[in-house]
Amino acid sequence: MNKQLIAIAGFCLLASVLSPVTSYFYFNNKFDPIIANYKAQIAACSSQNTNLNQQNANLKEKNNQLECENKQLTNLTEPYLVAQLGWYLHTSSDVVPSSRDSFNIYGTILNIGVLNAENCSLIIGFYDNMTLLQTTTLPLGVINSGSTKTLENTQLGCGVADSVNRIEVTPQC
Repeated sequence: MNKQLIAIAGFCLLASVLSPVTSYFYFNNKFDPIIANYKAQIAACSSQNTNLNQQNANLKEKNNQLECENKQLTNLTEPYLVAQLGWYLHTSSDVVPSSRDSFNIYGTILNIGVLNAENCSLIIGFYDNMTLLQTTTLPLGVINSGSTKTLENTQLGCGVADSVNRIEVTPQC
């Protein structure tokens, strides 16, 4: 009986060792093609992902280029003013009494856009360094597309002329 017990115990021990090994080889051989197929699909997806990333980078570059071109084309879709101006400022000590404390501006303003520029004006800021002393608005009216508005020595009052050391002139519609 002991021999039978030892034989049964030996068989159980052998079965418990061989069963997982046999199962491993059986399932490994059975699922190897499936695993290889999944690995191939992952490699293909990785390749497609690389291609999509490259296409995305190309599209971003193209988008940036188109945005830059769009900014350059704004003068073709709206009024676009270009000013060629000169000016001089007369202080309170000017030799000509009628010119004292005045600002004279002259030149041309061109509308190179395709649309008419309506309600245009020049905003003139008189500064002492960084301090705004006075703002004057010179109405220009309508400047048609492709046309020019000429200012011929237009005189404006400037009560702060003695303190001005910087002038900014901005066309506005």
